[in-house]
Amino acid sequence: MAKDDEGREGAPDLPLWQMIRDEFMTEIDSGQRYPAGALLPSVREMRVRWTVSTTTARRVMQELVAAGYARTDSTRGHVSNGPQRSISQSSDSATTSDDGSSLGIPSVRVVGPSGGSHSDTATVHVRIEPALPEAALALRLGDLSTPVVTRRRLSIDADGIPVQLKTSYLAPGVGENTPLVEPVAIDREWREALAAHAHRDLLPVDGYIQARHPSDNEARVLKISQTACVLVRAELTRDKESNPVDFTVTVWPGDSTRLALA
Repeated sequence: MAKDDEGREGAPDLPLWQMIRDEFMTEIDSGQRYPAGALLPSVREMRVRWTVSTTTARRVMQELVAAGYARTDSTRGHVSNGPQRSISQSSDSATTSDDGSSLGIPSVRVVGPSGGSHSDTATVHVRIEPALPEAALALRLGDLSTPVVTRRRLSIDADGIPVQLKTSYLAPGVGENTPLVEPVAIDREWREALAAHAHRDLLPVDGYIQARHPSDNEARVLKISQTACVLVRAELTRDKESNPVDFTVTVWPGDSTRLALA
């Protein structure tokens, strides 16, 4: 007889943490119980509701964050990101239309106010520092204060206006002694660079796009107000063994950028 992750007999084959996670996903996707911005139950509340351990409750929240359904708020706890099924993206995945034909999930192209793609220059900064909680959970860091290589790339248009901030958090041990950890421009797509320099076979990227207010640092770097809106794309890259390789967050000023589905 199967046991769940609390060691109880008589449980279904599906792990209990996964059942709870899927229940949360369904409730978030419905947009009713946990719409975007809604506070999710605390670990203590989850322990009471499902009679699970602290470890299981934390695992559920880690999985929700990694899947893009939730984010951490330093003062409130875990907060819903709202429905994800309609915007969740995998770069090499596909869906099926009503007639059975394959539909590729579109990629994103950044378009400026004039309608053309941004032509910009970029500065790159690389530091070793603790990742944001969302990135630390996605990278499965046991200790959220563990330092990782953090690569920031700020793109500026021809008028000197910041148009994009891309921050990549590399999993420990990834890209050592390669351009990935050097403050130099990389003349290829980030995913291609990861595969080449980390010597990994990569799974399709898991990600989501959301609109929110910028953090203090994002507002400062992009030279926008903290009350402005930004477009955010978060992407988790894993290898064929499902080990996290990289978590990248790209931020654009919402009032001067639109994303074209290519």
